[in-house]
Amino acid sequence: MAADRDGLAPSAARDPRQPWFSSPAEMQAEIIIGNIKQLCEAAGTSLENVVRLQQFHTDISEFHAVYKVWERHLAGRPLPFSAVEVPAPLPLPGASVLIEVWVYAP
Repeated sequence: MAADRDGLAPSAARDPRQPWFSSPAEMQAEIIIGNIKQLCEAAGTSLENVVRLQQFHTDISEFHAVYKVWERHLAGRPLPFSAVEVPAPLPLPGASVLIEVWVYAP
């Protein structure tokens, strides 16, 4: 999830002054996928070796915004994923996206 030590990362929160000019789900995905990328590199592998991806959304209409982030990071490579709408709240207050991945580490 898009967490830092204080909770939801500030860059992932909706700006209440401009609520329709950003996508919190997209911002959360950028943080989550960036963290996954760092974990992959630390384990000697990469995002290109994702073999399974599950996305949990409190609002499934946010799926496309998150999918676009994956497309940017993987240059359009197809992904083996499932997306599920789950009841809010997620364990991290303010979060609307939780991503689980399995990655092959050769």
